Amino acid sequence: MTTTTTYGQVGVREDLSDAIYNIAPTDVPYTTSIQKGKKAQNRVIEWQTDTLAAADGSIAVLEGASATDRTFTATVRLKNHQQIMDRAIIISDSADAVNAAGRDTETGLQVMKRTKELKRHQENRLAGNWPSDDGSAATARQCAGFEAWITTNDSRKGSTASTQGGYNSGTGQVAAATDGSSTRTFTETLLKGRIKACWDEGGEDSIIMLGSFSKQELSAFSGVATKYNIVDKSTGSNAIIGAVDLYASDFGVKKAVPNRFVGGRSGGNSPRSVLGIDPKMISMHSLQPFTVEPLARVGHANRKLLKMEFSQAMRNEKAHWIIADVRVS
Repeated sequence: MTTTTTYGQVGVREDLSDAIYNIAPTDVPYTTSIQKGKKAQNRVIEWQTDTLAAADGSIAVLEGASATDRTFTATVRLKNHQQIMDRAIIISDSADAVNAAGRDTETGLQVMKRTKELKRHQENRLAGNWPSDDGSAATARQCAGFEAWITTNDSRKGSTASTQGGYNSGTGQVAAATDGSSTRTFTETLLKGRIKACWDEGGEDSIIMLGSFSKQELSAFSGVATKYNIVDKSTGSNAIIGAVDLYASDFGVKKAVPNRFVGGRSGGNSPRSVLGIDPKMISMHSLQPFTVEPLARVGHANRKLLKMEFSQAMRNEKAHWIIADVRVS
């Protein structure tokens, strides 16, 4: 007598889980940290920066003297450009009609995925080393990213260092910085130097944003890498703390925030910079907030366009700092 097994059995239903597992990250700490400014009214956003005269304790005026005119420094007018990003989808009516595992409709799944992708693209742009460009009828406009703006409190590597980008008042454009030909170790000395430089300029940075490798280097700094044994009295469990989420500097406590998308630049997206951010001194302004719009049908297919148009105002680049050309592995 032969035993019947599933290997020869006909008609066994498939056991396909009604779920789709996707671990691609979608957290966007830079975009969620900065200020949300008022709605843009034009393809260019503009703002002004100002400063005070240097402190001078030698000033002394004779009693009864006539008032003396003092020279003053004019404000600086800056601008950035709105950038359009989009994703289009086209789904056949049949693809939406079939009973597919893990989604109600294929259109719904694709809208969700493309929405998350656009958030990642926007984060990479805003936090990265990207230039600005006002564009034309034949060239897409570009929004300058965080790294490209920073010129006052930057640290770059040696004789083969990267060169600064920054705002050009003549052209009204922001140039991307040029990466150095090699990288270096992210050290506590470098970090202290940039925090001090920023404070000397009047900055009040509160966030250290960095890639995964630099985050682990930060956790290993001698001043903060002590391992603590934490006892949870409610459960009796212990935990060894080997990471740093807050860095207590001479000029205030800074929050260390890892970012998977920091380091966006032409030619690659490796997180080879550590950013010091004062989120009050950056704001995002949208000319077209994120929307999902229907497109004209093509026969037996449903089409949709996901789009947004945004820019950011670097309210004062002296409020921030950057350590460029650090190792990524």
